[in-house]
Amino acid sequence: MTVTIRQVNTRSDLRTYIYLPAHIHRNHSNWLPPVRFEHFDCYDDAEVAHVLLHTVEEWGKSKGMTEIVGPFGFSDKDPEGLQVEGFDKLPILVTPCNLPYLPALVESAGYEKKIDCLDFIIDIRQGIPDFYPRIYERVKRNSNFQLKEFQKTSELKPYIGPVFYLINDAYKDIYGFQPLDDREIKEMVDRYLMLLDPRFVKVVLDENGRVIAFVVGLPNMTKGIQKARGQLFPLGLYYIWRAAKKTKQLDLMLGAIDERYRGRGLDILMGWKMIESARQAGIDTLETHLVLETNSRMLAEYEKMGAKLHKRFRVYRKGLSEGERGR
Repeated sequence: MTVTIRQVNTRSDLRTYIYLPAHIHRNHSNWLPPVRFEHFDCYDDAEVAHVLLHTVEEWGKSKGMTEIVGPFGFSDKDPEGLQVEGFDKLPILVTPCNLPYLPALVESAGYEKKIDCLDFIIDIRQGIPDFYPRIYERVKRNSNFQLKEFQKTSELKPYIGPVFYLINDAYKDIYGFQPLDDREIKEMVDRYLMLLDPRFVKVVLDENGRVIAFVVGLPNMTKGIQKARGQLFPLGLYYIWRAAKKTKQLDLMLGAIDERYRGRGLDILMGWKMIESARQAGIDTLETHLVLETNSRMLAEYEKMGAKLHKRFRVYRKGLSEGERGR
């Protein structure tokens, strides 16, 4: 079979490109249709995968690149890597959703592991250690910290900008992170604000009213997105809203603490209130956001909470220099 690479140049080509994942995954019961399409996907065909990857490699070399790393989306705020464990689990909004054969195709093209990201599940009905509420009570008495909770989306708006600026500062040393500019912040707000449930957003202010920590959870809406087939209109938002109302799982999307205030219990201050809010909403489990396998501090915290490894995602790399080609 001869495989031909063709650029997407016409509206018809673009439509074929955008809807190809839906065809590839038509028999994949756990597939989560993305609201926006990007990434790497193909049928279980080594020749097709190798030609696609080789084309990207050649483009990179033509631009003077010496290494290719990924898969990534258009920014590090999009899903990263390929899922390599936990294929029997339902996906969540911010993680990749690929079939099990895809990592093998990438590896057969000479790619090797760069780093893994880990996803955990926590039973909040009975799995939380007794010392968490005790630490919460102690930290709550510190008058230098103010925990903000919300009931309406309008209450969140004054804190959105400061939260993203905190992300830029707190994430600066995390692998693959690039600071958000004002345009990207607006795009992220437009993408996710309508989906947020204010009950599951917690913000901590210092004595001057400055945002120094936050955490965001999202009621799991996977089944709603699946039913909506990735389309928000005309009925997609209704399906997503209904799934979020019925779910028993909260997905932790994002969180950060100003480095000057780490180790002072702010994670437990926000985390315990998040658990309380989730329990009041009838939620049984939390699925964590992705944690780098090298983040020993966060992994230790999850271990204390009795978290269980749920899924694993892998970022790959391949050298493009003469000495590494063909490995």
